[in-house]
Amino acid sequence: MNLRPGSFAQLCLVATSFLMFNSYGLAAGLSARFSALKQQIDSVTRGQKCQVAVSLRLEKSGQTLTIRGQDKCPMMSVVKVPIALLILKKVDEGRWKLNDSIMVDTDKWMKHAWSPLGDRLGFATCHIRIDTLLWAMIAESDNNACDFLFELCGGPKSVEKYMHSLGFKDMQISVSERGFVSPKNQYENWVHAQCYVDLLQEFKKGRLLSAASTKELMRMMTESVNPSDRIKAGVPAGTVVAHKTGTGDLYKGKIAGVNDVAIITLPDGSALYLTVFIHDADTTQKQCSALIATISRLVWAAAIQE
Repeated sequence: MNLRPGSFAQLCLVATSFLMFNSYGLAAGLSARFSALKQQIDSVTRGQKCQVAVSLRLEKSGQTLTIRGQDKCPMMSVVKVPIALLILKKVDEGRWKLNDSIMVDTDKWMKHAWSPLGDRLGFATCHIRIDTLLWAMIAESDNNACDFLFELCGGPKSVEKYMHSLGFKDMQISVSERGFVSPKNQYENWVHAQCYVDLLQEFKKGRLLSAASTKELMRMMTESVNPSDRIKAGVPAGTVVAHKTGTGDLYKGKIAGVNDVAIITLPDGSALYLTVFIHDADTTQKQCSALIATISRLVWAAAIQE
């Protein structure tokens, strides 16, 4: 095809070529950036007395990096987000209202579990609102609230079935908090790191819940008192981080899991999805948390590059 200099068709071709070049250059830059990031993460995790699975995705480009993607990472308390998603889905469908209450008998409480809610209520027989249980489970990581909501929605396998129905098949949810009395059962609830990134993305984009329920769960994850020495410690103060942590107990002399999953708001307003799962750690919880913070710091630096 012959094009006259300065013709509209020629200008369109030049513009298209320019855009294709820039798009290719941007994609190549991201690939190079993530390649360097992978090397940095490999460097800081090499020689550590633990296994570290990481997955991250930039919302704007979709660029994804996953390390040890096939690890069956013990979820610990990050399983509480899938529970909340199922509960809120039932709220959206009209089965329950957030201000509905459930009766809890005193013998249902696990007295020695982590339970700020139980401490406040004296582990007594009482009625507790669903929104109160959700807040306690997500924002305070309350283990009694977790099991009460597990029971309300049909148990661990009901949550697993719901997750699988949405396409998140690289996870298993088999036991409640009460089941963790046997330490080996910590490995019965597991997920692949990228599967959880996929879950966070679909949730944040509003594809799983109504706008109101999405906003409410994001609020709980953002205003939570979950440990701030992991992903949050690796990003600048004031950065909006909606996250959920998980911490396991010892099994065969090693910490089963120390985790953090997050939706991080970047300076341009777009999201960075990040999941870090440390498992089988022959070290301390504090050292695991510090390693997550280091990885978060590296990821943030790569994500904000122009």
